[in-house]
Amino acid sequence: MNITLYDRKGVQTVDETSAFAKEITGLEKGSNYYILTCNNYPYDPQGPDSNREKNLTLKLRATNKVAFSAYTKYLNTRNTLHYTRTLRSFLNNG
Repeated sequence: MNITLYDRKGVQTVDETSAFAKEITGLEKGSNYYILTCNNYPYDPQGPDSNREKNLTLKLRATNKVAFSAYTKYLNTRNTLHYTRTLRSFLNNG
């Protein structure tokens, strides 16, 4: 089992408290993907709640590979197109 964590810039990290995305590979049934959520929606670190990050209830929730890859790409590029793809995939398949 291999755990990979990504921080707010989409860079791999070892600190689970600062993780915005998490990938667990090497399982029998495949891989598990998690993204940071706030009120059951993917958290937008550049959005209107970004200055209240310490006061929000944020947690990693399971998602599919499409939403995970779009979210990590959004963290890397800050292109809102990828965040929209994350939202749509997360809500449709969530």
